[in-house]
Amino acid sequence: MRRKVFFMIPSLAGGGAERVFVNLVNGIDKSVFDVTLIYLSDERNVYNVTDNINVINLNKKRLRNSLFKIIKLIRNEKPELIVSTHGHMNIILLILKYFFPIKTKIIVRQTNIISKNTSSNPLIKSLKSRITKYYNKADKIICQSELMKDDFVEFTGVDISKVIKIYNPIDINSILLDTSENVKNKINSQYNNIFFVGRLTEVKGIPKIIDAFYEYYKQNSKTNLYIIGKGPKENKLKEYVEQKRLSKNVIFLGFQMNPYKWIKHADLFIMASKHEGMPNTLIEALALEVPVLILKHPGGTIDILKSLNLENRFVDKLIINEDSFKQYDDKVLPKLIEHFGIESVVKKYENVFLSAIKGE
Repeated sequence: MRRKVFFMIPSLAGGGAERVFVNLVNGIDKSVFDVTLIYLSDERNVYNVTDNINVINLNKKRLRNSLFKIIKLIRNEKPELIVSTHGHMNIILLILKYFFPIKTKIIVRQTNIISKNTSSNPLIKSLKSRITKYYNKADKIICQSELMKDDFVEFTGVDISKVIKIYNPIDINSILLDTSENVKNKINSQYNNIFFVGRLTEVKGIPKIIDAFYEYYKQNSKTNLYIIGKGPKENKLKEYVEQKRLSKNVIFLGFQMNPYKWIKHADLFIMASKHEGMPNTLIEALALEVPVLILKHPGGTIDILKSLNLENRFVDKLIINEDSFKQYDDKVLPKLIEHFGIESVVKKYENVFLSAIKGE
């Protein structure tokens, strides 16, 4: 008998957490698990799942408007396991657990460093600290790095035996296949082409990347910086680029459904985040064996670089020079597949799912 598992997520919008969830849902062994994917709305969906997966669209724009629908669905269908991602959905499902069948287990997947995702406002901080107590109701919690795991246990007080580190599953074959697609804009192969990929938010530290690029540009004008992504800081960043008189050399490409066709042309992939959970874009750039330059920050980034013996690419100061573009001495792809390949990572998830269902 297959084990009935519900995967729940707000939407399949174009983010890293959503891409990981899709990889997990697509990759899980359907001979062992009866998989249903549930999301609030498909208005912002950009990712697709395979045809052998049941999909339920709750047709609700907000999570708070879907509570009774979720309770009714879970009580009627009686899944053995619910798997959730995104902080607010995790908390809501754990609060609603009282109304679910007693045998239904819940696994939540953390997408960030929980202590870094709290407000400085004392009232909001106090409210969030109270909410975190609901994590004790989870049967298992998945974190993506050692630092995220340790931070989560310290911040929430959850029993460490419930918290498991599993890296994000990356579909490397799909990435390599997507690189065959041509890009619309011509990329000058005579230039050093530097790429950033991610949401255009404060936490990504993009002004530091622009500053580092500006200093390098003064030494070598045959260089371009490509910024892939959308976000609330986009207009401010474009203004900053204009102030630096770099508009011809800093190209904003917006959100790209297939960023890999661009990244394959990169001579350098760059990051300057304040903190990261487990940056998928870094793993994906490494899968294409693009040199990387990463400003040091807390989170799962160091786990990735250590696993590939690339700690020297994790730097105290973001300075671009000719050494930044050097290729790796060893091939990184075999190690990457070992640690982050979808087959090995999904198998670890499957083992945790079965353990939770059995109450282990």
